[in-house]
Amino acid sequence: RFVSLCREARNYALDEDYETRLVFQIDQTCSGYGHTACLLRDARLAELTNVIGDQPEDLYGSILETSITAMQTMYLEMDKNDEKQAKFMRCIEWWQQYPLERSLIKLCAMPVIYGQSTQSRLDILETHCRDILGNFLTEDGLRIVDLAIVANRAIQIGITEWMPGVMDLQKWLKKAAKRLIDHGKPPHWVTPNGRTVLS
Repeated sequence: RFVSLCREARNYALDEDYETRLVFQIDQTCSGYGHTACLLRDARLAELTNVIGDQPEDLYGSILETSITAMQTMYLEMDKNDEKQAKFMRCIEWWQQYPLERSLIKLCAMPVIYGQSTQSRLDILETHCRDILGNFLTEDGLRIVDLAIVANRAIQIGITEWMPGVMDLQKWLKKAAKRLIDHGKPPHWVTPNGRTVLS
């Protein structure tokens, strides 16, 4: 692997248009949020994605914890005598029985930088609920769409807490990519050490 890396670095040094086909698993070349942390100059996000720091961190684990706390807070603030809020509380109780998982958070949070819509996140959550239930309704009549809406609200709080600038960056990157395409160039950016990264 080290020799392959050296060959790829040499090929790039000789031709800056060279595109590697080598898969790197232990660096930040495939970490969307590692790149995001650098583009935003966000030290906290850089630590969570292990770009900097001495201790291993976990962005998706942090979002998970915040999402669970947000759901608990929502539950405590609800009025069980209000019909709409009582239904919301029942959905939260379902999520307490089938807790959010890191893998689900990753599916919901990872595409945000790429312009994920609310509907696509709701689709992920509905599929998750349907897989657990084997149905579109819980035993007491809650719809998977309602369960997904409740989870989405909590997950959005987690995403906003840990990645506050990500949507603004996503909009900027989209505009920058369009400009590059309009000028006949592939969407890319150049790292501080001069490497071209296609995006």
